[in-house]
Amino acid sequence: MERITKQAPGGYWVEPDAVLPREQGFGGAAIEKLARMENLYEDLCRQQERIAGELEALRLAGKQKTVRFRQLLANKVTNQNIIVMLEMHP
Repeated sequence: MERITKQAPGGYWVEPDAVLPREQGFGGAAIEKLARMENLYEDLCRQQERIAGELEALRLAGKQKTVRFRQLLANKVTNQNIIVMLEMHP
């Protein structure tokens, strides 16, 4: 992934063509990348909710030792680690 932002004392900046004025606000490469990161975060949060529901259903059915349960649990931990990393770097 190509980095768009540049670090400078006091913050970050982008080249002028990375953020372009649009009729509805702004667009450009920096805005597109930001949108992809926000979409990733939202998708992970939705997956966490879905996984929690599936895990609860499997627990109620006494299927905590199944491959499906263990895979979902691993996915939940992996997703949570990614979410934490994204939240640490706002």
